[in-house]
Amino acid sequence: MILRKSKKEDLDALMEVFSFARSFMASTGNPYQWGHNQWPPRHVLEKDIEEGKGYVFVEGEEILGTFFLNVGEHVEPCYDYVEQGAWTKEGPYAVIHRIASNGKAKGILKAAVDYAFTLVDQVRIDTHEENKVMRSALAKLGFHSVGYIYVEQDTVRRIAFEKFKDR
Repeated sequence: MILRKSKKEDLDALMEVFSFARSFMASTGNPYQWGHNQWPPRHVLEKDIEEGKGYVFVEGEEILGTFFLNVGEHVEPCYDYVEQGAWTKEGPYAVIHRIASNGKAKGILKAAVDYAFTLVDQVRIDTHEENKVMRSALAKLGFHSVGYIYVEQDTVRRIAFEKFKDR
């Protein structure tokens, strides 16, 4: 499995990956996280590609998984306020969003987190309370919850998680 930045030619395949992910989430008790609004829309993925923040895992010509990655300080405005908690420390961090797979490969989340840790020492991520699959995967990787955040796309609170390199 090879990691590379997403390209415009990947857009149709990315939409298929997200379609699979929405169906998978619905089948595991989480139909609303992306399903109610067909998230993410194509224009968001196009912007990720233009900004160099979209990534894909490929094997041959097949896209197995994808994620958004942004690195820096205060790169995620909705993370500036944590309800019922706080981030452990300030400073540069990587934020992972829109992580999804086509269901044919395991370890997409771990590989994305491992890559993020080559860039910074702290990774932040969030998910819906109903996303038990993601919450379990994050726990297995050593992430811990710090409270709740809200995104601009809707009013549903997300559980915010963080992990530090070598912890």
